[in-house]
Amino acid sequence: MRPLALLLPVACVAVSACHSEPTFDERYEKAEKNIRSTAGAIDAELAPTEPSPTEGHSDPASSGSQAGSGRSR
Repeated sequence: MRPLALLLPVACVAVSACHSEPTFDERYEKAEKNIRSTAGAIDAELAPTEPSPTEGHSDPASSGSQAGSGRSR
């Protein structure tokens, strides 16, 4: 019984020490997913929204409604 009592803690330590760290490829894939997720969130935040009716017509000359409409005084 005594050898088993000594062997059990040693076996537990050995098993826990056998847990290997992630490989380079595993770490790379995890980092890539994280970066792509963050980039997607940034892109979504910076994506242009639908312009409101007053935003798209800031230059009166481009709309042709006021300046250069062909009316003379």
